[in-house]
Amino acid sequence: PPPPPPPPPPLLGTRLISDASFWKSISVWISVAIGAAICCSVSARAFYKLRALSRRFGVKPLALISLLFRRRIRWFSRLRPKKPPRFQKALPKLESALGSHDRLKILFRMYAHDGDYMLVNQWLQFKKAEQNEHDEAAAIGEFMQLYSDSPNTFSPNTAGVVGFLATSMNV
Repeated sequence: PPPPPPPPPPLLGTRLISDASFWKSISVWISVAIGAAICCSVSARAFYKLRALSRRFGVKPLALISLLFRRRIRWFSRLRPKKPPRFQKALPKLESALGSHDRLKILFRMYAHDGDYMLVNQWLQFKKAEQNEHDEAAAIGEFMQLYSDSPNTFSPNTAGVVGFLATSMNV
């Protein structure tokens, strides 16, 4: 007698349906299809809205697109913190400008002791004579703020000379 026929192979469909990788691939394809449908519907809606705006205002669609992108970029740039503006320090320029100011040099030499430094009483005399300020307490306070080396002298070689020359600009 002939040998019995071999058993039939298992059905592929039942094995694939029960396999976990089959369901993963099906779920990936379904999610890709849903995502593509959403993207197509959003882009179609945007296209029709752009076409309606183009017809309503008589502007080309590309011009509307560039306008919208420029507005969005400007809106996003407002959200970012802006860099503070850069300022140039004025002190070096002020020192060089005041160093070449002849009227201020003459005033300092006129009231300073031997043209090297100024005492508090000379400062008070300068404030009364040249600037017509008679408030001694305020003048002494200014002197103390301007001067940094010693409590009763004020030299043109110190940083306080800039303050002295700047306040004497009221002459």
